[in-house]
Formats: sequence, C-alpha cells, structure tokens
Amino acid sequence: MEISEAERHVLLHSLGGLKAYRNHFCTDSGTDDYPVCSDLVEKGLMSVRKGNDMTGGGYIFHVTEAGKKVALSVDRSQYHTRCHHCGRFVKRERWVPRDHQWKKFAMCGECLAGIEGPWDA
Repeated sequence: MEISEAERHVLLHSLGGLKAYRNHFCTDSGTDDYPVCSDLVEKGLMSVRKGNDMTGGGYIFHVTEAGKKVALSVDRSQYHTRCHHCGRFVKRERWVPRDHQWKKFAMCGECLAGIEGPWDA
C-alpha cells in the first residue's frame, strides 16, 4: 500500500520510530495532523477513540497491525536516527551534509535552516 510521507511520519511517530516501542498519537480537529490521522483510519492503518482530560479532550489514534506492517516496511537504509532538533525521521538525502560544521548532530535541513548560528553573521 502506498502512503504519503506525512502519513508515514505520523505512523512512525505514533510507534516511536522504527523500534516501535509505543503506539499512540494524540491530536484534535483543527490541527494539521488530524486530517492525516483520519485518512489513516479510513485506510485501516489506524484506529481512533475520544480522549480524556489527560489528552485535553483530543483524540487518541492507535496504529493497527496493518499500519505497523506498512510503517515498518520502509527501507531502513534510507533513514537515519531522529533529527536532533525536531525528532522526526527524514530520508537520508535531506540530512545536513557530512562536511557541515553541525555534522555531529543528526539534523534535517529544515531545522538547520531555522537555527541561527555564528555562520549567519
């Protein structure tokens, strides 16, 4: 089954990454993530239930067994650890170049572009 990068990001985030040590994603209608999660429910890759006081009344999404198979079927050689700044998984070609002065941190290009440093002077 083909899924978008946004859908894969939500599935992997829900599972805690490729190690799959958790299974939940809390969000509410009106957020950017809610339509993505709703689409995954329609595809049978997530289930949903109404949250409680702990979630601020938002919805709690859980990855189904089918969703786990799809999420964890990624080619692991194409992914690194999480971005040091935002925590998301990003394809290898979008990471900071090896010769960059911040190479000791795993950072996606978007986060690096938003961080001011001595090179901005």
